[in-house]
Amino acid sequence: QDIDSHLLRLRAMTPTFPRETITVGGIAVHVYSLPQVTEPSVPVSVLFFLHGRTQKASDYEWVAHSTLGWTDKLRKKAGNPGRDLIVVLLVSQSHSY
Repeated sequence: QDIDSHLLRLRAMTPTFPRETITVGGIAVHVYSLPQVTEPSVPVSVLFFLHGRTQKASDYEWVAHSTLGWTDKLRKKAGNPGRDLIVVLLVSQSHSY
């Protein structure tokens, strides 16, 4: 099988999670998290993800969703909520700098 077929299969099997788009310093970022996040006063872990020069953010949304799904599965199995995980995907329109 080629890599494209494998990626399509992974995307189809991946659960989806809420996304909020915000602008930070003029750059749009998509922020993904599990729906049951804890209180704002609790520390979180953040995974920053930047797509390649010739790709777009939508090509890699499955990475955010699969990472959150895997994390949620491990938390439930361990019976320990641990820190919340937030995945930030930078949406870069220009890679000229």
